Amino acid sequence: MNGLLFYTPNDIQKLLSILYSSLEEQLFLKELCKFIKEFTNEKQISIYKINSDESVELISLNGTSINNTTSHKIKSGEGIIGHVVKTKHAYYSNLLLRDPLYNESHYNNSYKIIAELCVPIVVNNQVLATINLQSSSTETKYDFNHLSMIQNILNEIKKPLINLQMYLASKHLNEVLTKKLDNESRSSSPINTNNLSFYKKISSPIEDVSNSSQANLVGNSNCFKKTLYLAEKIAKTRSNILINGNIGTGKTSLAYYIYNKSKIDKEKLILVDCHKLKELINLRNTAASFAISINVIEESPLYEAISLIKNHGTIILKNIQNLPLTYQLELLNLLQNRTGIRIIITTNQKVNDLIQKGKLSKQLFHELNYLQIDLPTLNERNEDIPQLVEYYFNNKSNQSKVYKMNEEAINILKAYAWPSNIKELWKTLNCATVMTDINTINASHLPDHIRPKHMIDPSVTGHNEEFEAFVIQTLDSLEKKYITMTLQKLEGNKSQTAKALGITVKTLYNKLHHHDMSDFIKKS
Repeated sequence: MNGLLFYTPNDIQKLLSILYSSLEEQLFLKELCKFIKEFTNEKQISIYKINSDESVELISLNGTSINNTTSHKIKSGEGIIGHVVKTKHAYYSNLLLRDPLYNESHYNNSYKIIAELCVPIVVNNQVLATINLQSSSTETKYDFNHLSMIQNILNEIKKPLINLQMYLASKHLNEVLTKKLDNESRSSSPINTNNLSFYKKISSPIEDVSNSSQANLVGNSNCFKKTLYLAEKIAKTRSNILINGNIGTGKTSLAYYIYNKSKIDKEKLILVDCHKLKELINLRNTAASFAISINVIEESPLYEAISLIKNHGTIILKNIQNLPLTYQLELLNLLQNRTGIRIIITTNQKVNDLIQKGKLSKQLFHELNYLQIDLPTLNERNEDIPQLVEYYFNNKSNQSKVYKMNEEAINILKAYAWPSNIKELWKTLNCATVMTDINTINASHLPDHIRPKHMIDPSVTGHNEEFEAFVIQTLDSLEKKYITMTLQKLEGNKSQTAKALGITVKTLYNKLHHHDMSDFIKKS
């Protein structure tokens, strides 16, 4: 029977000692290939490395090194190996000649391969190489068990693989900078190092906010007071918590509030911005930028977050829907046998919907056993707007004036739908302070899309008053305003709105997401 044979912990330790001793790519992968060959009945084991241009190159066959030749190279995306590199998922075929991904030119005709299992070596979402088990026997039937056995070996050598990835990244960085130096020396221009600070900034999805966790929660409406009351009760339990709410409702502020209500002496509060983490992952997958970002975070950012907490602490996972599934599962492993760590998750989408879409791990949410808090929208608590306005003006930094808002302007704010909630309110108030030359904010200082139509166009009411003074707006804000007006006119009907605007329904939804118009997205 084909497949991996039994190997002992001592065998793994010997392999680890060899892999730790060298970061040279060819030697590393040759030794790995030799180990797999030794503990398998397969007659042919191949390892292909992935080049920076995503082409694939045979580097080891049955534990011996292969010299670089074009005959062993496979173009990006071609054949079974190209498919595996692109999808980052293993693939096996037990009838290779009839497989739609089969490419005859990728194989040596002297060894007729009938069945093949191709497993990617993935480190931090980057494919470094592929391991290929290849058989010429019609009796060979690769299945999930063979895949699991290869994955077990890769799990055993996870740390050396991380070291190899870092070495390759540094090597690539050196090549990139050397090339840049050559280009700069030829042009006699100084090297621009601004990109380095950019990568370092974007590669910091983790913050220790223990000393800066101000809640900034304002409101006396019944629904808001009920939310705070529930938050205080849950805070005392030290349970894991899910905070759900639309964009801009104050989910992170509520997480800070819970932390401040329940923190133990010297307890750490670590904020993980999952959107920034996703950006970091995307950078690491881009060959030119990965080498720079790898020096900022050597291993998993989640490992870094947990390591910042010693005996007890709270971790906020902001916008959990942006955290890749592999990191969600890694979080489960990191939390095993760890006590005293509380997880607060925030999201602006329904958990069940995200699980069905494959954006959230069902296992993670079951294991966390969280309690849920739903934040009301600003439209649901518009009676809090006067207090929010007062809070904003009292806490506006670097202000030389003390602002106030008249009753007409307040009523306009209370009548508006606020699709982006408090975040949008803050932007509106900031815009109003820029537009006014006095201390009082009135209706004319508010953006056009906030004000009722008759205030913008006098012909709506039949009056002959002089037209409102022109207010400069960006095309982006004008587009949002016109989409809002059209949706309201057509009672939220997406198909009719898209037709009236001369765009497809898909384009309309893209624009609603772009403008953070979540209320309109949810309406059927």
